[in-house]
Amino acid sequence: MAGFPSTAFVVGATSGIGRALADRLRASGRTVVIGGRNRDALAELSSDGYPTVEVDVSEPESVRGACEEVITRHPSLGALITMAGVVIADDVRDEAHISHLRAMFDVNFMGTALLIDALLPQFLSQGSARIVTVGSARAFVPSPQLPGYAASKAAVHMYTEVLRVQLAGTGVDVTELIPPPVALDEQAEQRNPDAMKLDDFVDQAAEALLHGPVTAEILVGRARQWRNAERDGIYRQLLRERIAQSPRYG
Repeated sequence: MAGFPSTAFVVGATSGIGRALADRLRASGRTVVIGGRNRDALAELSSDGYPTVEVDVSEPESVRGACEEVITRHPSLGALITMAGVVIADDVRDEAHISHLRAMFDVNFMGTALLIDALLPQFLSQGSARIVTVGSARAFVPSPQLPGYAASKAAVHMYTEVLRVQLAGTGVDVTELIPPPVALDEQAEQRNPDAMKLDDFVDQAAEALLHGPVTAEILVGRARQWRNAERDGIYRQLLRERIAQSPRYG
């Protein structure tokens, strides 16, 4: 079990890349507690042998109650992975823009912060734990149709940077997992040929989490290119590519 704690709370893993990563962690022998707000999906996961807890990360009381339940049921909890996320294609000229923006920040950013806040006292008292936030390559090179999503993930990135500094020396390690766009099925692959296949993403992410050294960032696939675009002088080139792939703005 060296390299990653034996028990992890993965929030936002009822479907998509979160579910796929949870499956891989469980296959490695870890106990994986899945949190989410889709009751039907949680029931299915529970029947498949997963410990589950219902949680709405946009609601502070829900987060606090869920984390207390997980700590009580799983006192060996040693890791948190904040997979919960909302993606809304948006235009700043639309009337719904602000409500869309608030929804994404409530889940993507505030949800991450609330979960960490609720579990941090327990992690600090243990003197050893792993926090894995989930950012996005789009935080570094945004897609024109996703202004709020890019902004919310940029906030996650900066929050994670400071969190890591403040927790240095406490035994609580902080890593940001940064995925590129990931295609969850063949139709998604056809819509975005540049997207990474789900299996490839999980292979790389799980390998880094389970067997790699603890690092500040785990950059998967093309996320490394996007993350370093400013440094490497290719930011404008990549942004033009994103614009060209967005018919409404290209």
